[in-house]
Amino acid sequence: REVDGKSAHGLRRVAEVCDAIRRGDVAAAPAVKTKVAQKSVVVRVDGGGGLAFLALTEAADAVAAAALTHGVAVAAITNTHGVSGRLAPWVEALAREHGLVAVLVANTPAYLAAPDAGDAERVLGTNPIAWAAPRPGAEPAGARVVIEGNATFWRSTAGL
Repeated sequence: REVDGKSAHGLRRVAEVCDAIRRGDVAAAPAVKTKVAQKSVVVRVDGGGGLAFLALTEAADAVAAAALTHGVAVAAITNTHGVSGRLAPWVEALAREHGLVAVLVANTPAYLAAPDAGDAERVLGTNPIAWAAPRPGAEPAGARVVIEGNATFWRSTAGL
């Protein structure tokens, strides 16, 4: 089953990910390294050239620990290839499991044409963002701006 039932991401990307690994564009077994200075609120994660899943997991665990110790924390993830899915589950877990307000942003290559540019040149990334906040006795509140995967999914199902 897809993560939280969203079919625009996840399993529909398996062939694409396998091709990227075969080409050597993505590390199949990345050596992820997490660095946190003991008195710092900054978590740094080097994704080892792999997909973002493992780096996101490492960052979420480390940033939760740092935030619970210091009251606030930020994580920076580098050297990964693609978020490869929705951002919301990561921030929702930080809110649900640790009681933290969480914001996650990611940059992307240019996937979209500017709406009023008068041509179809792709110049904008989707720059996804997700946030979540804990709510007593309920699922976290949050907002998600979903990324290129949904646009691709919607285009393919509409025959565009």
